[in-house]
Amino acid sequence: IYQTVSVEAGKTYRLSVYGRASDGSVAYLYVKNGDENPAVSFRSTEVFAAVEPHSPVSRSMIFTAKSDTVEIGFAFMPVNEDTFALLDDFRLCRVEEESAGRVSLSKDGLGRQMIAVTSAAYGEEVYLRLYYRNTGAIFAVGNLVRNKESRGAVCFAKVGAPGHFAATEFTQIDSVLVPLTIEAGRSNYRMDMLKGEVTITGAELVRISDRF
Repeated sequence: IYQTVSVEAGKTYRLSVYGRASDGSVAYLYVKNGDENPAVSFRSTEVFAAVEPHSPVSRSMIFTAKSDTVEIGFAFMPVNEDTFALLDDFRLCRVEEESAGRVSLSKDGLGRQMIAVTSAAYGEEVYLRLYYRNTGAIFAVGNLVRNKESRGAVCFAKVGAPGHFAATEFTQIDSVLVPLTIEAGRSNYRMDMLKGEVTITGAELVRISDRF
């Protein structure tokens, strides 16, 4: 399923959908944007206890248009006649995004993920974008901790299996946006994994505001 839509070159957009794929299959939300074809994937939620079994999940991506048209779509390759994918609330919205500070990643002596955030946006709510890989069989859940206090749970959706048909057509991007209120010029966070494992490959601190 796809559509070519008019956009404004150089402006930033959020593409989002609620959807799910049947057990053992993968679906992709994608945009063909000039020479870039980023995509995010989602799979079934049957083994994530905090989510109603087989319920849809929200996936989104943010991109800057390279021309005045882009192709947006939803890709799915059936494994067999019993596999399926569903989607709802497919949206493309203009947003404004800018950097809100710096983020550095490291590991502590126990191998836990440490996240250092530096920002002058004291008291402001911004977003920590985490890029990650989760090729396990389940949704992974982390607890973001600062000063021994939880700042909230973070859900890392399952991603496409290596070698899936879309791997060559799309540049797969899996990321999650975590709202943060800046409490100090520099804050140190730790991601304690409660369920599953992920590899965090990058991070950004951004302001995002919807336009229309």
